[in-house]
Amino acid sequence: MHTRNLSIEAALRLTNIQHHNGKPVVELYGQWSMLIKKMRNRLEIFNESTDELQGPIISFNVLRSDGSYVGYNEVSKLAALCSVPIQFRTGCFCNPGACQDALNLDEDKAKRNYLKNKKVCGDHIDIIGGNPTGAIRISVGKDSIWEDVDVLISFIQRTFANNRTDTSMMHAGEHSVLEGNIPNDVATNTSRLEEVYVFPIKSCAGVYVSLHLIIAISCVILSFLQIIVWIITK
Repeated sequence: MHTRNLSIEAALRLTNIQHHNGKPVVELYGQWSMLIKKMRNRLEIFNESTDELQGPIISFNVLRSDGSYVGYNEVSKLAALCSVPIQFRTGCFCNPGACQDALNLDEDKAKRNYLKNKKVCGDHIDIIGGNPTGAIRISVGKDSIWEDVDVLISFIQRTFANNRTDTSMMHAGEHSVLEGNIPNDVATNTSRLEEVYVFPIKSCAGVYVSLHLIIAISCVILSFLQIIVWIITK
């Protein structure tokens, strides 16, 4: 009953997170997605038989205010850098068949992702053609507490919910940024790199890298390149 209560609470609160335009921040999968309406009335869920309820595992993806997906790798890495680190399991969870069904990937799309886009298990390709290739999973156990749910909801709300009403600062999108199509007020905003983290091992926490070390390595590489150019020109 403990894990059941916690998972219901987490699912309810995840579905309650919205952007300023009323669009949802989280898309749930599995039976949870079919029970969203019933989640508005807890009594209906508690009256369901245990066999008809999803277990204490919730799979989901995060959505931007324009309806586009946030890659599960991005979500996972940001979660690992929280003041209270969160370790998500991401991808297809060693169950590609159920993953394919939940994401509405037919056989042709799945084959195309593999053959054309080189999508394989364990890689970091989380979005192809605007569609997710996997999801994020949280598991509730006997040692989980209500505060764990609070940390999860706070992270999703604080990091991904767009509460701004002015569209000029809305997410520009990966392709727009790469092509240089950035809103003027965003482009002129002064940004500063303060910390750098690397993720050498999948699903593990990020490792802080000193900026001094980066500068030193960069200087060594530049010096090496200058020597190569000198040798070639001479």
